[in-house]
Amino acid sequence: MKNWKGVIGLIILLLVSVAYGEDRGGKTVVGDSYRTPEQARSKLSERGIQYTRSSFFERVKKGDLFAVQLFIDAGMAIHARTDQGETALMVAAGEGHVEMVQLLVDNGTDINAQTGSGRTALMVAAGEGHVEVGRFLVDNGADINVEDKNGWTALDLASWGGDPKIGVAHVEVVRSLVERWVAKAGANARTEDGKTALHWAVLGGDLAMVRF
Repeated sequence: MKNWKGVIGLIILLLVSVAYGEDRGGKTVVGDSYRTPEQARSKLSERGIQYTRSSFFERVKKGDLFAVQLFIDAGMAIHARTDQGETALMVAAGEGHVEMVQLLVDNGTDINAQTGSGRTALMVAAGEGHVEVGRFLVDNGADINVEDKNGWTALDLASWGGDPKIGVAHVEVVRSLVERWVAKAGANARTEDGKTALHWAVLGGDLAMVRF
């Protein structure tokens, strides 16, 4: 299924370009800017979608950009959480929905929000191996040094495939995160546990970066 991610993303993007407009700041917005909460709820009803928190998260998980923007326009709290404590951004990041992640960030979600266990959207994306989502989050302010309650960072999770017990690195995610971290902090920068970019390249199994 992951092999189709880029194709699906492109199709969604093309469909959204028809249904959505671009505002002057470059953000993707749905339909008419004068839509009221009542109008948005009516649109959801027309699509057979109930205005509930569970329905909101279902649409986020499915990557339904139009419906999610309608939920937001209707008044759904962008910081709402699932029963497991995840925000919509975390759900979208876990599914690898780059456009959904962008939509939520554009609408003001907290990019560094954490679950009860300390996981962030960046950690979720890194653990699942979603390169593009990880890149977008870091480029838009996600903190690469945040630790969960076990002391793991996004780089740790990417290096160990999301689970230290499995130990299979998401090489491209590690490379992407390290490149962006170095670009912001400098080649000699260290994460809070003292590791440099070289350390992370070795842990992530990225021999090309090590040789470089």
